[in-house]
Amino acid sequence: MNTLFIINPVAGKKQILQKIDIITDLFKNANFNLNIHYTKFKSDAEKITRKYGEDCDLIVCAGGDGTLSEVINGFEFLKNKPKLGYIPSGTTNDFATSLGLPKNLTDAAKVIINGNSTFLDTIKFGSKNVMYVASFGAFTKTSYNTPQNLKNFWGHSAYIFESIKELGNIKEYDIKLSINDTVFEDKYIFGAVTNSTSVGGLVKFNPKTVMFNDGFFEVILIKKPNNLVDLNKIIYSLNTFDYNNDFIFFTQTDNIKIECSKPLDWSLDGENYKSDKIIDVKMLNKYINFIVPKK
Repeated sequence: MNTLFIINPVAGKKQILQKIDIITDLFKNANFNLNIHYTKFKSDAEKITRKYGEDCDLIVCAGGDGTLSEVINGFEFLKNKPKLGYIPSGTTNDFATSLGLPKNLTDAAKVIINGNSTFLDTIKFGSKNVMYVASFGAFTKTSYNTPQNLKNFWGHSAYIFESIKELGNIKEYDIKLSINDTVFEDKYIFGAVTNSTSVGGLVKFNPKTVMFNDGFFEVILIKKPNNLVDLNKIIYSLNTFDYNNDFIFFTQTDNIKIECSKPLDWSLDGENYKSDKIIDVKMLNKYINFIVPKK
């Protein structure tokens, strides 16, 4: 099988470099013909996918959620889209956790060799393709502001440290949502459009209701609490997946228009993105043929 193997060598704690010989031997012994490329700068994974992806049967991405997102954006330029395998070697790996991919890198490689492929949805967020989440507001900057050296050293704890620094700077944003013929408008401190059971390890969704190829994404918006009682209500709702209160808006849909009073800083799969004031979001149903563990 002709395989484009894209590796982000600085993802996570650089653990992929310690396992790369074992992993490449696994693929070669299974008759995978590898074309290996290491990313060197931001968006390099997208460029590599665009340049070499047309001539392969499979693309394997070894990196974090941001690297995977870059590969997904490269897929848009391929007429014949190959299958996609993922070796999650980043710091948080939300999407891999949602899919049940192994944390052990060699086990993740074995899933690609022995697993099943299934078509998964992706999200079209303005001009960008998003694998699992677009978010704004409180703690969103943490995902892309945390220095790489801290992520390499502290792992997921680095995100927690950065989140604490944001507590005193939480802002409210004027947001207008149009879903089909219904309009919602209010002030929110956090919002996300997602196709995942977890966002940054901080916001989680009911795995019984999140489906990765049903043609729908989840939308959640959180208002600013006025006191500790309100904050406890929000925390309780997030932990129990019960969003029936005045501080959380939650819905599932396949398209949405988001209007902001000014351009916002979004995190798209953990990478910074400055949006326009109006963003059209829609679901790309069964867009990627993704290799997942056998059940």
